[in-house]
Amino acid sequence: YTLDGADPTVDGQEYTAPLAVTETTVLRAVALDEGVPVSAVTTATYLVGEPSGLPVLSLVTDPAHLWDEATGIYANPEKRGERWERPVTMEWLPSEGEPGFSVGAGLRIHGGGSRLTPKKSFRLYFRGDYGPRELAYPLFGAAPGQTYDRLVLRAGYNDSWSSAGEAWSSGGVVVYVRDPLIRDLHGAMGQVAVQGRWVALHLNGVYWGLYNLTERIDDTFLATHFDASEWYVSSADVLHRWNRFVGWLNGTDLRAMAQYEQAAQRLDIENFTSYFLLNIWAQNVDWPHNNRIVARPREGVDGRWRFIVWDAETAFMNTENTFERVVIGGTRLGQVLASLLQNAQYRAYFTAQIERHLAGALDTASVRARLAALAAELRPEMAAEAARWLPDQEPAAAVAQWEAALQQVTDSLDSSEQQLRQLSDPEILRQQLPPRSAPGAPASVAPTASPGVIITEVQAANTYTILDDQGGYADWLELHNPTDTPVSLVGYTLTDDPAVPAKWPLPASTLAPGAFLVIWASGADRVAPEGVHTSFRLSRAGGYVGLFGADGQVVDEVTFGPQVTDISLGRLGPMSGEWVFFPNPTPGAANTTPPRAAPDAPPVMVTPGSGRFAGPVTVQLAAPLPGSTVLYTLDGADPTVDGQAYTAPVVLEQTTVLRAVALDDGVPVSAVTTATYLVGEPNTLPVVSLVTDPAHLWDEATGISTNPQQRGRRGERPVTVEWLSPAGAL
Repeated sequence: YTLDGADPTVDGQEYTAPLAVTETTVLRAVALDEGVPVSAVTTATYLVGEPSGLPVLSLVTDPAHLWDEATGIYANPEKRGERWERPVTMEWLPSEGEPGFSVGAGLRIHGGGSRLTPKKSFRLYFRGDYGPRELAYPLFGAAPGQTYDRLVLRAGYNDSWSSAGEAWSSGGVVVYVRDPLIRDLHGAMGQVAVQGRWVALHLNGVYWGLYNLTERIDDTFLATHFDASEWYVSSADVLHRWNRFVGWLNGTDLRAMAQYEQAAQRLDIENFTSYFLLNIWAQNVDWPHNNRIVARPREGVDGRWRFIVWDAETAFMNTENTFERVVIGGTRLGQVLASLLQNAQYRAYFTAQIERHLAGALDTASVRARLAALAAELRPEMAAEAARWLPDQEPAAAVAQWEAALQQVTDSLDSSEQQLRQLSDPEILRQQLPPRSAPGAPASVAPTASPGVIITEVQAANTYTILDDQGGYADWLELHNPTDTPVSLVGYTLTDDPAVPAKWPLPASTLAPGAFLVIWASGADRVAPEGVHTSFRLSRAGGYVGLFGADGQVVDEVTFGPQVTDISLGRLGPMSGEWVFFPNPTPGAANTTPPRAAPDAPPVMVTPGSGRFAGPVTVQLAAPLPGSTVLYTLDGADPTVDGQAYTAPVVLEQTTVLRAVALDDGVPVSAVTTATYLVGEPNTLPVVSLVTDPAHLWDEATGISTNPQQRGRRGERPVTVEWLSPAGAL
């Protein structure tokens, strides 16, 4: 057994007599037979003299997993990803009357700036590697779902004593409850909100302070609350598509009802309005340039964008005019609201929602009561928190400062109400709006790249576009020197994580005028005359590539969404700020092939969808956007290339696979939709339908069925997999 979290298989001492535990301790034990483990490791947490009235969350792991200089996650807080996940036992020791549990999980450091503070946030992963694949436990009362594959332990970076040295968290403004309050209020406004609860965290038996245990916003969270299972939600996935939508919105005259209704089909108006009103009311100073989460279903009829409140720790930090800063000041998200407010019907709706919420969830008296309830839950715990994270200050003095800060927030709620009251007259609101460009013109133009070396092309789905120097199909990116002078790359770095700009140093070399440099993003971390390989890979699901100079400042960067097989993403021109898709990538050369737009509209609607049918079935297709054209095929071929125009319902008399795509002015504006129709098929087994372009199977040079000896990624082709149950359900 061990008493410090260490693995008893390696560091344990032999048990010979009962142990007297006189202080809070974590015990781990294992059974051996002739030196070989014959049991799993048992973990137990003993809380001795701990007065907390909150649930206690005890995390137990080998100390090396935390503190080892080379491999510990607490000692290397800026490291990210699965390589920096460590096994942990999570023990839940609840308040009286609630059952507890002990379960294995994966532990990572969570957050941005908080990674560099003494009190760090954590993320918990539940995988089959550690124990159950999901945690099934009612952590948050009667909230729906109650099964979790990920949880977050929020340390409260901008609203806790552990970061009191930061300019925005200094003095008497720390109250701990800003973010939970704003999340709860968005839920009270009728929107989906992240659930959370306070816990007293112990790390290998050491009291680590107050943490807010919350859900994590991911596919599982969103699927629990909405009728869609797959979402664009991560920053890499979502940014490109969201920016395209904002660009369309800002270039559209929404005064016309037809255009406004089209916008309402792509943006959840009620959700967006409540989200915006709440942040204006709360005077959230670190928003919207930071701390916003927007998501959209990947497929389905309802493809609207929605916002979820997250990380509102800077609410009530001052009495600024947030509407003026965000909307009149022309921020990206403020432009969305300004565009909507051009429409008279929306202005009336917006002002009516102000009155509704000020009389409901944002009523000053009810918010004060909610704030008081949150404070009452924490009050008995604040002295212990102060002793843990303010060792040089008397706990009583720190608690008094906390009480004063709470009163300051309570008093500021009158100012919050005034923030919205001044916007409740539609005509006054209209007069405050910033001027707009002419209808149909872009509201803003993307900046051109800075002179010097730039990123000109990225391919994150290289299936068989180009072989690398190792004979594989590694993804790649391209640098270019568009100037007439050589540029030294000494000290330059590339990264797939903006928080780690120096992730991979470029080889010391000089890029000649007009020259291109192809870099393989293979993860091999190798520099040789035959080819240069980064230490990181690209993801076809989306990601980020940044080029940083010797001074550590960003030189060029691109964030991209989901990528299409063997299509690259590149600049329209060497100094263009516009990125488009290229069906014929040009690694090592200028981007000269005709570009292809990124799919952004919801998918083509197919009625009925995939299934079993006793006889002929009539299929109807509907364009996702007004004015777009639908192309389709009936043999698996890519409709973007080989499709025929849909003009009337299609009658299918035998088993058929249909693929459809929407085009606008000849440019694809949606992903390809696939559907399988089993006509007169008597199968009693499930059916697996594989749908791919026939050339991927039968082409003499590249087809995998005609070239069966081809192995590895060179012999892999994209396919849509449809699973139909014996009853015919997809």
